[in-house]
Amino acid sequence: MSHPDLIPIAFWPDSRTAYVGRHDGGQVYADIVGDPDWFNPKFQHTFTVVIHFFDHEGHHADSRFLAGIEDGRRAETYLIQCLESLSGWNYGAIEIRLFKFAAHRRLWGLVDRGQDSDWVDLEPEDLGFHAPWDGSYST
Repeated sequence: MSHPDLIPIAFWPDSRTAYVGRHDGGQVYADIVGDPDWFNPKFQHTFTVVIHFFDHEGHHADSRFLAGIEDGRRAETYLIQCLESLSGWNYGAIEIRLFKFAAHRRLWGLVDRGQDSDWVDLEPEDLGFHAPWDGSYST
């Protein structure tokens, strides 16, 4: 089994894919994630805003981060302001290609699970995309 070159990601408000869409320069997947030490009781719980940029053909072009935000509402306000400042921004489904890189002590990307798998995982969000490749995800 295999995956398509372009992986569809559906836009669903009030879900884990609420911050996807297109702008004049291409496509965007954005999210707010808990920082790596989230479960350490001695750690100050913070969030990271991540915005992944893709060209119109789904190739990863750039990623931007704002880490160490202590308030989830502040993180969401910042993220929405960033997206809505993009020229021609519209929330909606996207189609992107596999990508991966390390930053902020984690793996980020849309990663193939390996041999004989028809799943790809969005990391570190732990969203799995799979056949029938309609943009739905599993957690």
